Amino acid sequence: PRRMPATDLCFLGMHVCSALHYLHVLGWLHLDLKPGNVIADRGRATVIDLSLARRPGRPPRSGYGTRGYLSPEAARGDLLGTPTDVWGAGAVLFHAATGRAPFPAEGRPMADRHAPRVRSLRRLPAALAEAIDVALEPRPEDRPTVGGLADALDAAVDAAP
Repeated sequence: PRRMPATDLCFLGMHVCSALHYLHVLGWLHLDLKPGNVIADRGRATVIDLSLARRPGRPPRSGYGTRGYLSPEAARGDLLGTPTDVWGAGAVLFHAATGRAPFPAEGRPMADRHAPRVRSLRRLPAALAEAIDVALEPRPEDRPTVGGLADALDAAVDAAP
């Protein structure tokens, strides 16, 4: 599988966080972040497809989003908030780093399990791997804010080869 270089991962994540920050300031959640909804062109990443975007709150059903990229709370049908999109950003970065989704799409959503640690699948600078791993924490309250994730990725740029 194709895997993105470490420095590019940092910039991809910062661009995704910037788009999420903009949506969140307007009071919206994306709720369907996945590799197919992020387009990279000439060093810039753009988040697309707002067809599942909603205000924070309960989703219309459990499993709202794309299998393999669902946050645990979306898989359960719990309240969705900004941490749900942080999970999505982490899932996009996980895929870009490893060439695979955090959880197989054909399996049932893993509502309470940890995704594999990125460094179990690929050598990356510790700060970058930690930023991705913490974005994929099962409990929303254990994930960073969008700004916190962006800051961690910005700091990780200096450590990336």
